[in-house]
Amino acid sequence: MMNVFFAPNANPWTSFFEILKSIELVVSKENLEIDFITSASNKNTVHQNFLDSEDDIHSYYTNLWELLMNIEWIDKILVLDFFTPWLDILKYLLEIKQKKLKLWALLHWWSFLEGDLYRWEWLVQAEKTWGIIYDVIYVPSQYLFEQLPRELKKKAKIFPRGVDYFYDKYLNVSIEVKHKEIDVIFPHRLSNDKGLSDFIEIVKSLPDVKFAITSFNEIEDNEDIKILQQLKNCSYFIGQDDDHHIQTLQKSKIVLSCAYQENFWYSIVKSVVVWAIPIVPQRLVYPEFFPKDFCYQWVVDAIKKIRYFLNLKKDTNIALGDLWQISWMFSQLSWMFSQLSFYPLLQDFYEL
Repeated sequence: MMNVFFAPNANPWTSFFEILKSIELVVSKENLEIDFITSASNKNTVHQNFLDSEDDIHSYYTNLWELLMNIEWIDKILVLDFFTPWLDILKYLLEIKQKKLKLWALLHWWSFLEGDLYRWEWLVQAEKTWGIIYDVIYVPSQYLFEQLPRELKKKAKIFPRGVDYFYDKYLNVSIEVKHKEIDVIFPHRLSNDKGLSDFIEIVKSLPDVKFAITSFNEIEDNEDIKILQQLKNCSYFIGQDDDHHIQTLQKSKIVLSCAYQENFWYSIVKSVVVWAIPIVPQRLVYPEFFPKDFCYQWVVDAIKKIRYFLNLKKDTNIALGDLWQISWMFSQLSWMFSQLSFYPLLQDFYEL
């Protein structure tokens, strides 16, 4: 019998990529007997977006079908994501052949989640049906758990996602950062679900503040991007390799999120681990993990917090007690995030 982790291939520094590499690292370090299988036959082949790549989708489901139809030696499969058509049919065919198979889901996103890019009604209903075939569903937060249908909550377990790969890479990469020259980093893809219009409003309101964007995807040609490119206080770091990505985060004083769709906030966690102060919206998953001092309700509040944190050490009007409290909370937050690991989740999957 064998345990298998099955997942689509992923673009570097996406949350998919972080999950794949972190699990691969934990399995290797802890000597867990879990096979690691990705959708692409060539692991060096990377697609911009799994759901937008016809070849990758075809490869993923063809491999999954072949794997499950030759199930003699597999006991359990941990599947990354719910977007897995045919699993219900495959499980039916296997039961006809009297083959036992347990399915675990590592839930990354789901089409009925608030603000999802793929929120089509037919997909929402289909995914609720697919969810029933899983024996266990791993969700990264209470926020996401509360959005599950009642029948799926009974089989759900909350395990925050690990940052094993990023933290290991960060500790083993020698990078000199003499000072934090970027005031505010926006480490998201440039799309509306990440609050691009709110970000533009903030950049416009703080012309003397140095903003930067780090993203894996290329800049698209739309009106919001054209407006952003005209703002002289915002620079871009697109498609960076591992070392330069870490360096960009390390050079940043503040990490900003304006997201309207966020299930686990990988980019924010990584930035906090390398000592960027978080400013995040009071919505989605953020209030579950971040003290209110780092959260904002409205864009105007985000602007005020950016000013406050940038002036924290040099403004003599800020009480010493307030400075100590913020510094203590931030240190605790950074330490807590650096300890996040996939090991508890994989151990649970392996032992059940």
